[in-house]
Amino acid sequence: MSKELEKTYNPGAIEERLYDKWMEKKYFHAEVDRSKKPFTIVMPPPNITGQLHMGHALDNTMQDIIIRFKRMQGYEALWIPGTDHASISTEVKVINASDKEQAKILSKSIVTSSLTKAAIFGHDANWGRILCAMGYSSADFDPEKVDIYFESSAGRIKIVENGTATDYSEDEATKILSQSPVTAIADVKMGNEAATAWGCDLTFDYVKINADYRS
Repeated sequence: MSKELEKTYNPGAIEERLYDKWMEKKYFHAEVDRSKKPFTIVMPPPNITGQLHMGHALDNTMQDIIIRFKRMQGYEALWIPGTDHASISTEVKVINASDKEQAKILSKSIVTSSLTKAAIFGHDANWGRILCAMGYSSADFDPEKVDIYFESSAGRIKIVENGTATDYSEDEATKILSQSPVTAIADVKMGNEAATAWGCDLTFDYVKINADYRS
């Protein structure tokens, strides 16, 4: 008896059943076997600001072939594909720094701050976390001169002027922070140099998955 396939793919009708089976069979579980050489693949997820295309399917297929081949060779092989790391792409621009190196230090300190990442994930315009990240960077700047902006495709908003919060709209800030990618701009008013750093937010799933790799 033939069955006509639906013209539109409905992931809810298929993927949940398959995922439950994978979990039941412990396909994502790996044991440490010291009698075997380990082999792992760390897969970079598709860019969170990009569109899926055939290249992603080809890349995943090649990795699947490699991991199966290594397992057949006797390796303790592990490959966990997925996009667990983030939901919002972030960009931090530090402008008008005293020199290029100071701008780089400040931008990297902001974009790698776990507190800043968590605030971005929560769509929270918590400018104190940005100033805090700048403060422990050891870079040369005066916090009482700093202006901070957030911008995305939803608009641009100034939340700090000369180290003090502006009378900005929380609703407008949340709207801007809800659109990926989000750009945070820190104007330190110390010179003419600038630098940009890129990163992402910090999600519940990222913490959960990375805390449970060996269980």
